[in-house]
Amino acid sequence: MDLDLNGQVFQEGLLELEKPDVLAFFKTLYKLKKPRWERVMSVPDDIYTIRITRKCRAVVKREGDVLRFIFIHPDHDSAYRNRNR
Repeated sequence: MDLDLNGQVFQEGLLELEKPDVLAFFKTLYKLKKPRWERVMSVPDDIYTIRITRKCRAVVKREGDVLRFIFIHPDHDSAYRNRNR
């Protein structure tokens, strides 16, 4: 699986995270690269949310073998409010 971290909105959110959340994000990427990756929660249009930390979630989209990162939310609940952006 390839990871697409090139989205401008995603990168802006990533740069706003605090250091512990950034480290947790990269640990999550390592886990996602393993063959046993499972989606956490499905929403319409192949959009998924994945937990990064207890308070931080990412919104992603699977496109074949590519996992495209769309948003990263330091506030867990905001991942659900902004999923249709």
